Amino acid sequence: MKKHYIYILLLIPCLALQAQVGINTTSPEGVLDISGSNIGLIYPVVSLTDVNVETISNPNGASLVAGTTVFNTNTSTAGSSSVYPGIYIWTGTKWIPQFNKNDSMLASQTNPVLRTDGNAGVQTISLDNTSFTPNFSGDYRIAITVHFGGGRLNTVSNPQYANFGAQKGEFNFIFNSVPHKFDVRSYSGVNNDDYSDGGTDRIYDNQFHQVTYVVNKTLTRGTTYNFSLSFDMDSNTIFQNSGNSGNGRGYINTNDDIECTIEFNYMGE
Repeated sequence: MKKHYIYILLLIPCLALQAQVGINTTSPEGVLDISGSNIGLIYPVVSLTDVNVETISNPNGASLVAGTTVFNTNTSTAGSSSVYPGIYIWTGTKWIPQFNKNDSMLASQTNPVLRTDGNAGVQTISLDNTSFTPNFSGDYRIAITVHFGGGRLNTVSNPQYANFGAQKGEFNFIFNSVPHKFDVRSYSGVNNDDYSDGGTDRIYDNQFHQVTYVVNKTLTRGTTYNFSLSFDMDSNTIFQNSGNSGNGRGYINTNDDIECTIEFNYMGE
């Protein structure tokens, strides 16, 4: 009878050990409790090929169990299914990265003074960068922010004491040889205060209008994409010299923090 009791007593610690496991701790607070102030946990290191491919196997022969966690060392070129170095968790159908995938770039206007001319045709806006190589494969948002100020209107005379008009042009963002065109208008004015200020002209030009045009592209990691930005202004007879010379020309100048920019941001797969 004593032997029977001893057997039960020896079995109890084994059951407790199977319920909770502590490493560097004698009082585990979970199924597995690892304690360490100057050491880390090393995940299984594997080389994944695609977020949709298991790659590794279940030692019991069944499908890979959801929740399986690994550290991937490979960078693949599988488009939106590419993998990158970092920790991944298997959901049962797909590997999900456990890290943020951030990628961005800003290209800015470098010519501080650009007078636009109706006779000049297409005028290039100089940028400090004209190519982009994404770090990830997937969707990118490209925001083209531009500004344009109209030139000076013709002088008004009695009985016309005020004149307002719009000067227009077309911006063209060319990305990977594909053009993306959009119009921008800016309004100028001249007011002759004949009744209240002795006929002094009040001139309103370079009242810049800022516009953001968005293009969405699916890009491939490691591929270099070239881009450019240009402007083509229309002539207009209500502006001095029809906007083709002198003060009638328009403006794409930098105004303090206002400048033409092209911003790339990774949005996801």
